[in-house]
This record gives sequence, C-alpha cells and structure tokens, in this order.
Amino acid sequence: FNNLNRFLCAFIDHAIKDMDYIIKEKTFVEKLLNCECDNYLTENKGTFYIDNAKSFDQLLLYGNSLNIFIMELALLLAAYMLTNNLIAAVAIVYILNKLLQHIYINWLRQNVTTKTSIDQRFLM
Repeated sequence: FNNLNRFLCAFIDHAIKDMDYIIKEKTFVEKLLNCECDNYLTENKGTFYIDNAKSFDQLLLYGNSLNIFIMELALLLAAYMLTNNLIAAVAIVYILNKLLQHIYINWLRQNVTTKTSIDQRFLM
C-alpha cells in the first residue's frame, strides 16, 4: 500500500521522467465524435482529459434511475399521506434525498478506497 501511494504521489508530481502526462480538454471535434484524435504515443506521454460531464460519477448509478425515481415517488406519497401537506412532504423527501446522497458518497469513497488501495485523498 505504501509503495503504491508513493508511486501515485510521484506520478502526480511529475517526478517520474519516463512516465509523464498532460491534462487537456477535448476539442470540439473530439467531443462531437466522442473519441481522441491526438496521438502522443511517440512522446511517451499519457493524456488525461477533463471530464466536465462527470461521466464516471454517473456510471455507478447507470440503470438505476427508474428505481430511484420510484423510491422517491413512494416516499413522497407516504410523507404526503402522513402530513396531508404537500409542501411538508416535498421538504421531507428533499431532506431524506440529501441524507441518502451523503451516505452514498461516503460509502462509495470507502468502498473504492478499500478495494483499490488508493488513498482517500486522491478521490474527489
């Protein structure tokens, strides 16, 4: 674990000369075609693209959006039946949704940290 952590720190700090990288945004054509057109294989450089769409975050919930919607709708109906006030029911669902998001993000970070041996400070 410590060796991997030191390697990642050195890699991020550009301390390894043979393994350098650049960070750049995709061009309009690359975004349009959903591919990478530039080739840096001859320069021995890796390329990291800025993910403005946060597609990695969305990948973990891919396919579960209908289940989440049904759960929130059922929660809204249950809160409305208990309070007989739509505004209060919406507020309850909003608060519970934010609480579940916080729990899910913390669980996800802990899970990724445990399974990949990556320090939690590297996760955004």
